[in-house]
Amino acid sequence: MYSKGDKVVHPMYGAGIVDDIEEKFVDGKSKPYYILKIPVNNLKVSISVNNAQNLPMRQVHKKDKLMNIIAKAEFKPMNPTENWSIRYKENLTKVKSGKIEEVASVFKYLSSKESIKTLSSTEKKMMNSAKQIILSEIILSCGVQKSIAENILKKSIN
Repeated sequence: MYSKGDKVVHPMYGAGIVDDIEEKFVDGKSKPYYILKIPVNNLKVSISVNNAQNLPMRQVHKKDKLMNIIAKAEFKPMNPTENWSIRYKENLTKVKSGKIEEVASVFKYLSSKESIKTLSSTEKKMMNSAKQIILSEIILSCGVQKSIAENILKKSIN
């Protein structure tokens, strides 16, 4: 269980701070919810404590470890003849894993692909989601603003 002030990563929304733990009434029962404050796009996300235990939520990595993971994330080009829907599902599974190395590999793959040809709108959306997840963790891990986090990300993938 997390406490107020903990820095955690939600697999689909990215890194945030547990802003509060509130009791909410759902189906006539009081249940605890984490209120996460996500720095990218100023989101507030409410997650049932019970559901959070089933998600691959984790603590934000320390700065040095995070930078090392992002830099070493492998860009694995997929077989271009492979079915588009299979590639999409594989990438989506990686993004939903909550593992920064998997999210970074998807971001690197799609960024590389985008430099060669235009991405489909679905792939572009996935690349942006992966980027936001990475940026949110850089922001909280390094204690920087979004623009600086973007520069850090650019440097780490080159």
